[in-house]
Amino acid sequence: MSRTSSCAPDECAQSRSPIHRLPPELLTLIFEREAATSPGDSEIEEVVRSRLLRLASVSRHWRAVALDTPGLWSKITVNTARWPERPILPDKLLGYTQTALARSKNHALNIQLVANSNDATSAAVIALLVQHAPRWRHLQLRIHKDQLNLLEPIRGCMPLLETLVLHTRARRIHMFAAAPRLKSVTFWGPSDCDLSLPWDNIDLFQSSGGQMQATTSLSFMSFLPPGSASYFYINAAGMPPESIVLPHIISRVHRFGVDVGSCMHHKHTLRRLWESVTFTDLRHLYVKPRPKHSTPIWDSASFHALSLRSRFCESLVSLALRVAIIEPELVDVLSSLPALEELGLTDLIWAEPPMAVITNSLLRKLTWDSSSSRCIILPRLQKLYLRTLLAFSDAVLLNAVRSRVPLDLKQLSLCYAAESARDLGHALLEEMAELENATFAHDETILEI
Repeated sequence: MSRTSSCAPDECAQSRSPIHRLPPELLTLIFEREAATSPGDSEIEEVVRSRLLRLASVSRHWRAVALDTPGLWSKITVNTARWPERPILPDKLLGYTQTALARSKNHALNIQLVANSNDATSAAVIALLVQHAPRWRHLQLRIHKDQLNLLEPIRGCMPLLETLVLHTRARRIHMFAAAPRLKSVTFWGPSDCDLSLPWDNIDLFQSSGGQMQATTSLSFMSFLPPGSASYFYINAAGMPPESIVLPHIISRVHRFGVDVGSCMHHKHTLRRLWESVTFTDLRHLYVKPRPKHSTPIWDSASFHALSLRSRFCESLVSLALRVAIIEPELVDVLSSLPALEELGLTDLIWAEPPMAVITNSLLRKLTWDSSSSRCIILPRLQKLYLRTLLAFSDAVLLNAVRSRVPLDLKQLSLCYAAESARDLGHALLEEMAELENATFAHDETILEI
């Protein structure tokens, strides 16, 4: 008697295998993990999403689930500079991009586009993606200044856009001004750019790069609303000459951080920055060098003036410094900030020669002596973060910590470099552990008191 079957033997065996009968919800989690952790090795693989397709080829069921899950195709990553003429022509890669957009259906999009050549290929990709602007949620865009006009159709058509990373040399950018949900912006471009954004909605603004003409990129801070955060990379070598006075900015941000680069031959960078700004309610301040750049040199007089006119004595609760500063200057700074609750200090580990900022003398000045009438520095200090060469004795550190516990010190974090001449002593670690529930890591020691 003949037997009929609706599938071939191999397919029937596949359908009975548990791995081929996983529910769509679980398969979607597997695909999402693959999509998030496995970028393509080449531009072709990235555009085609070949790794995701290979995983989906386990069975027809897997492939059907993958192709019917729009979120898996919602990240569009394109770098036209990597599009080869052979073996696949740009037109074919453009078609693959169209396919991914179609598979994403109506899902919100995460666009990462590098199109910084003024050529037909870049223009074609931009024109394709612009059609889907109403679905953009996250946009990272590097675009040639002469092709920025291709973005004009997106004006007022980005109801979902929340984050923008924009890299361009264009001098006028207005098409993002009516993005009602835009909260986070990173801008790489000239400091005198006429940049229109929904400034009152911005929570986080970061600026980096670009020649600074007669301004610095700090000028953008004047548009930010109260409570927002701003971070800047300032290239000291690109600042206007000393003969040009920087425009004065009044800023309402609560959080300000600055990376300063190329300071070796530009010793007055911080002074010029401090002289050019007033904060109305700054809570958090961070100053450090750009990675692999020389350390910025502290200027006490200009910071003291900034502190007075910005009323840091009342507002500033968090300070992190990685600067070339001598102890008397540092003590003067800390003494003027009685509201400070968090402090981060760093020895100049990469300086030649290395320079210790965190010393026995400084720790003694931070130690509270209840029997003394001396006014204590930082009476509200709760968290202390030290990146250190361990140029102090364990006993002095322990004494400082013990004295601070009654004043509500909650956490001491020590990160010490391999270049340190010693390790923390076992006796110190045991004593710290006895204070209250201390936990330790291998390279970074975190003492929660």
